[in-house]
Amino acid sequence: MRWTWTWSGQYFGYWVGNDLWTHGGKHVGRRTGDDIFSPLGLYLGEVMPNQRLITDNSKAARRNGAFTASASRTGQDAQAKIVTLALSMGYQDFPHADTF
Repeated sequence: MRWTWTWSGQYFGYWVGNDLWTHGGKHVGRRTGDDIFSPLGLYLGEVMPNQRLITDNSKAARRNGAFTASASRTGQDAQAKIVTLALSMGYQDFPHADTF
């Protein structure tokens, strides 16, 4: 299990292999390369080399194969917020875990 944060420094959740889970225990994404797709195959964002989550607006139309999300798990204790990083043009912060 590897913890992960959004670009704005909000604790999102964790990775188990290529699967992304919210801190509340919901399986919301799967990584293909650096890109992250929802169970419906919709582009959610990507993981950057610093392991933070971000969304590239130019990739919004990308699609990938759908998958069946695993059953929810017991949530994890929230980790502390970390420093916010400046967004580059064309990017936005990854959706907050509570939006899933």
